[in-house]
Amino acid sequence: KTDPTQWTARYVIWGKRGCQGIIVHGICILSTADLPTLYNRHELFANKFQLKTDPIAYQCLE
Repeated sequence: KTDPTQWTARYVIWGKRGCQGIIVHGICILSTADLPTLYNRHELFANKFQLKTDPIAYQCLE
């Protein structure tokens, strides 16, 4: 069994639990409400943002 604390590449929320955005194909589309959680994560990348869904969240990351 893999230890999820060992993964540093990509932050993904599967399903609605912990997702403040919308779910598409079982994956959370992160929103501005998810940014405080994302700020405290150690992963190098976040999956996934959509510019047309929440353009402010995308701009906050720049």
